[in-house]
Amino acid sequence: MLNDRIEISTPERVTVAYELAGVGSRMLAQAIDILIVSAIVIGIVLAASLLRSTVTLAIAIGAITLTPVGYFLLLEWLRRGSTPGKAALRLRVVAASGEPIGLQAAAVRNLLRIVDFLPFAYILGGICAMVSADGRRFGDMAAGTVVIRLDDEHSAAFEGTFAAAAAAAQSDAIPPELMAIAVAFRRRAREIAPDARTALAVRIAGRIEPYWARPEGMEPEEYVHRAATRTLPGGPTR
Repeated sequence: MLNDRIEISTPERVTVAYELAGVGSRMLAQAIDILIVSAIVIGIVLAASLLRSTVTLAIAIGAITLTPVGYFLLLEWLRRGSTPGKAALRLRVVAASGEPIGLQAAAVRNLLRIVDFLPFAYILGGICAMVSADGRRFGDMAAGTVVIRLDDEHSAAFEGTFAAAAAAAQSDAIPPELMAIAVAFRRRAREIAPDARTALAVRIAGRIEPYWARPEGMEPEEYVHRAATRTLPGGPTR
């Protein structure tokens, strides 16, 4: 069963939570990108038909063959896991470590689109993504990548390096032991009975508030969840 979030612990002992992209949003992003690829291919065909030379025809055939894979590979590498289709749906491919993907990962996941496409229309890849706990198709499994949905906070973080984002996250005033408690609560919240969960959230919130002010009107449980992922409005207070 597909989880809706993934939490990644970095070597810097920072826990970063991301929302996993759903199969539906990924398919829509894919459709947008395929339309763009189709437009590029049509443009190549039209240009070749106007020039009408043997050399132009050979170049056009090569370009048409390479365009589908090259489009995704180069854009995901150069745009830190994004394509126009993914950007429209606020999706991004990241490494399992949480870092932006590199050329090798982009190459592996996109070359294996051939397998994911089988028998047609990405049926095999779609089934794999639906049964995978973290929504990964075969290309993602081989490349060690995952597709996430970005909120405003993570969008800003990806403008720099992941190391910089992790360092910024470490700069808050919450003691590590309290952060560990908040993270553990967030991970196991669904396993705790509602009344006990609320009471526990109140206790944890009370311990964190002296270090990171709780916004007015925010419920303790939401506050602890946000503290665990460092998404409190306005950032930490000192």
